[in-house]
Parts: sequence; C-alpha cells; structure tokens
Amino acid sequence: MLRNQRATTAAFTGELALQLDEMQYEHGYGPCMEAVLGAQFIEITDGRTEDRWPDYMPKFLQHGALSSLAVPVPAAQLAAGLNVYAPVAGAYTDEHRQAVAEFAAYAAVALTNLDALQDARDQAENLRVAMQSRAVIEQAKGILIERYKVTADEAFRLLARVSMHTNRKVRDLAEQLVFTGELNP
Repeated sequence: MLRNQRATTAAFTGELALQLDEMQYEHGYGPCMEAVLGAQFIEITDGRTEDRWPDYMPKFLQHGALSSLAVPVPAAQLAAGLNVYAPVAGAYTDEHRQAVAEFAAYAAVALTNLDALQDARDQAENLRVAMQSRAVIEQAKGILIERYKVTADEAFRLLARVSMHTNRKVRDLAEQLVFTGELNP
C-alpha cells in the first residue's frame, strides 16, 4: 500500500511475497506498483518471457516465481494492491483471477481500517506532543509574566518574537527558559 508517498507491505503470507514486493519498492516499479498506480489487473503468465520490468524480472525468477497476479485493492482513501505469486507458468485460471479480485475487495475493508487506525495513532501522538508543548509554553509565559510584569499575551508575543529572530521553535525556547531560567537566542 502507498502511504505518505511510500510503498509498504501491510501483510504477507511468506518470505517470497515480502521479498518480491520489497524489490518492487526498491526499483520504484513492477507489477504491483503498476496495478496500484494504474488501477488495473496485471498478470505475469510466464516470467521467463516477460519483458515489462527488465530489472525486476531476473530477481523474480531467481526467487522461484514464474507467474504472478497483481490486483488493485479498491479502498476509498488509499492506494493499495494485492499480489499472488506462483512457482509455475500459467498458474492462474479465470476462477483464480475472480477469487483474487474478490479477496482484494475484502482486503480493502481491512486496509481502510488499518489506515484509519494509523491516522488515529498519528493524531494522538500529535496531540500528545502539542499538550507537552502547551504545558512548557504556559510555564515559560508564567516566568515572563512574573519577571517582566507583562500580560499572558505579551509574554507569548515576546516568545514568538525571539523565536522569529533566532529561527528556533517557540516550544524549544520555552523549554530553555523553564529549565535554565534564560531566554538567550
């Protein structure tokens, strides 16, 4: 699946699948990448005669694969694909293709849930960092209010002004002030 412009394998059933997927990511192309980005069904019937991915195919064969199916996963908010590999040429029938397409639809639900979970985790981490930053900024404002007899807004503007002049984050300046008592650039 593609997440934040980066390809990653969300799940795999064996080392062969993981290795072949990872090789596609290294090259930046391959049947799965093409299936995902082009939203199309890609089949390698016989890897020995395949010429679409010249850098990838020797490694594909070297790992013992001769056939493969790459199917886009129809997930609404993300780009993903499902790969199936076989050690024999011409391994897939119409029934296999249909089964893989149906499984891709079920995988879409799981990947959508996985993506939503990751988004929630990212948001929770961002909120945690923001809360930590807020606490130290409030403490720094308190120090400035006491030291310079200014309002809370003026204390924050002072932190922001020093931040702009020193090209440092307000949070970092606030931490420095809280831990050292100094607001040096």
